Amino acid sequence: MRRSIVGVWILCAAGAACSARAQALTPTGAPALHAPEPPARVVVPAPERPTLPPQPADEPPATAAGTPARGRDTTPPVSRPAAPPTPPAEPPAVTTPPQVLFTTANTAEFESRVRVQLMRAQADLGQVNRQNLGADARAQYDSALGFIRQAEAALKVKNLIYAGQLADKAATMAALLKR
Repeated sequence: MRRSIVGVWILCAAGAACSARAQALTPTGAPALHAPEPPARVVVPAPERPTLPPQPADEPPATAAGTPARGRDTTPPVSRPAAPPTPPAEPPAVTTPPQVLFTTANTAEFESRVRVQLMRAQADLGQVNRQNLGADARAQYDSALGFIRQAEAALKVKNLIYAGQLADKAATMAALLKR
């Protein structure tokens, strides 16, 4: 009991000593920083787009010169064939040369390098006992196997670049797990 009372007194004295030195922060006499005004905006009007020339209006329908005195005219009106509409003038098409597809001349060599890398990754994973690995290392082991499967599927459809990337990942992970 006596020790607890002494301990409380010591804590109170330490707290009072710390608070005696504390001072409130007051603003100093330094001038405030003033940010400059933002620059004026420059608004560029949009260029006017040329409009198509107005289409020539079709000829107005023929009006009757006069009405017969006997009643209605039973002859059908003669219709003139309409002039075929002229298509609007199209601007000349800009012809761009087709893009050149760059391919490697030796895809068989690249595919064989990917297959060698996959075999090396499988051999490295074959030397690792999955049961002796921790949880994180098991996840890495499973990921490496998944990369190998995906690379083989990419090789089947001749997606060599993707297969090479996957094989590289699998080989790197397998080499790290082998250590």
